[in-house]
Amino acid sequence: KVNQIGSVTESLQACKLAQSN
Repeated sequence: KVNQIGSVTESLQACKLAQSN
């Protein structure tokens, strides 16, 4: 479960970075 949450957080951060760029 912890790994899944980490993966989701990473994905969200990646999306935010993509939008920023």
